[in-house]
Amino acid sequence: MRKLFLVLYVLTAVSLAPIWAQNQFERKEGTHILAKERVYSDGEILSLPDFSFSSHIRDNIVGHDTEFLTEITWDMPPLPASYTDPKSLIDLFINVESLEGIEYWSGGRDRMHPYIKKSYRVESNGSRSALPPIKWPQDAQSVRFIHYQKDTSFGSNWYDMTLRAAPDAILMETVNLSDLTAYFQKTQDAGGVLMQMAVIPKTDRTIMYCAVAFKEFPPIGWGQSAVSGSFNHRISAIQAWFADTIFGPEER
Repeated sequence: MRKLFLVLYVLTAVSLAPIWAQNQFERKEGTHILAKERVYSDGEILSLPDFSFSSHIRDNIVGHDTEFLTEITWDMPPLPASYTDPKSLIDLFINVESLEGIEYWSGGRDRMHPYIKKSYRVESNGSRSALPPIKWPQDAQSVRFIHYQKDTSFGSNWYDMTLRAAPDAILMETVNLSDLTAYFQKTQDAGGVLMQMAVIPKTDRTIMYCAVAFKEFPPIGWGQSAVSGSFNHRISAIQAWFADTIFGPEER
């Protein structure tokens, strides 16, 4: 009986996902101006801005199922004077502990819901012993570390995180090192999800771009629209965390 209830619950959530998604951005999906939100089915990367890491992002996506590539671009105010260049943002992304407690829009619950319970750097895949944030070496162009995260959907997981800096942007890349499981079912193998998020400061605005690619998208029976929407909500939660930290919640 319990299994039957769980199956019915999942099927209901999946079937209603498009309805919940119709006005999700009108309620709360990131902050500031949402410039574009597209889920492509033609394998093209259409909204990627032209900046230092554009080619790198395209190269990383090779080998993934770009039929269901998800891209989101935000257009935000210019960075405050305290952030003089892209490297000044690195410490914010290195300090993954600050992600703890953020919320995301839960389509199944039709409301905001706690997202990340625990978030910190660890020594190796599978470790749960927290380490202090890694230091950005002087004159370095990138740093790489393992990020442990426990969230309300996928539970405990480990991610390979790389941060890159260039004169015109910073780029955060994450790849899951452990299988992702939701509703007691594996949705992605280890290494199956690639997220690339860039911050591109301009004189008159700040562009934030994110692309999520899958090695193999879940079968239709699991609910592809639900999975796409779920990842959209989670990366939008990170954008909201960034905007609140940089600009303050009063800018919402």
